[in-house]
Amino acid sequence: NNAFKKGSMLIYEAEVSGPPSTLTLLNDDGGMEGREVIYGTSDGKVGLIEMGIEEPLPRWEVANDKRLGGISCIDNFDITNDGIMDLIVGREDGNIEIYSYDSMDTPFLKYTHVIRIFIIKIISLALY
Repeated sequence: NNAFKKGSMLIYEAEVSGPPSTLTLLNDDGGMEGREVIYGTSDGKVGLIEMGIEEPLPRWEVANDKRLGGISCIDNFDITNDGIMDLIVGREDGNIEIYSYDSMDTPFLKYTHVIRIFIIKIISLALY
């Protein structure tokens, strides 16, 4: 397995409700304490886990009630230009979803678009 360098050690594991397919840090920096990880699953769920000192703490999870494709990529970018990072989700079935966060930092679906091709990666670009 090339994922671990020789001599590295697993600190702990986090269990999620489906097979994980992608990970990213919340807001690209892990949030206030640098320990929050957003995950996507191959069965289409997106969630947030805080990597606590002793154990992982689940914070939220967005279900896949519409039975859309699995999550192939996720990114953070202020696409709504409101000063708060949004969550951009790409799915295997071509759906792109933009989630904003409410006052309790829980995501809600703001926009969706279907491009009918397999989404491999989303790259957020800032123009200055």
